[in-house]
Amino acid sequence: MAKINILNPRFYLPGFLKIRTKSAQLVPLKPKPAQEVLLNHIETDNESNKPKRYIILKARQLGFSTMVQGLIFNDEVSSKLKNGMIVAHERPASNNLYQMYRTFYENLPPELTPMLKYSNSQEMLFENPTNDVDEKRRNPGLQSRVSVVSAENVDAGRSQTIHNLHASEVAFWRDAG
Repeated sequence: MAKINILNPRFYLPGFLKIRTKSAQLVPLKPKPAQEVLLNHIETDNESNKPKRYIILKARQLGFSTMVQGLIFNDEVSSKLKNGMIVAHERPASNNLYQMYRTFYENLPPELTPMLKYSNSQEMLFENPTNDVDEKRRNPGLQSRVSVVSAENVDAGRSQTIHNLHASEVAFWRDAG
């Protein structure tokens, strides 16, 4: 049997992530044409070992936010010690993006679901939930996390190492600098 590469977004996203549709259905995250363009850029940058930093000036409803959430989720539940952050212009918009992330987690196949220490309205921490220190040393879990903040907090993310950042609706931030 061939090994599956869960780090390959072209395989992972449509194979394991589910999204909510406007018609209230739960369906696989299959890339749309505009999302394919983004995936092509990411693959090119991966092959060149370039950092992945993209500013997407977009029309609405092309699925870029969904794709970015899926990519961040894929990295954080497949790698150790990653920190992600979701930031939008206001808290309700940040929460909408975070809800996609939570939907991804809640609908993963059990064999791909990482341990979860906690999940609340501000963050998810993928870590062994045990209080047993010896068990935690033997099996700490991924120790990755995602946090959700609003750009209304100008100190959001200060003093943190952030590996994956989804900065959404930056044009509407009060102080984008």
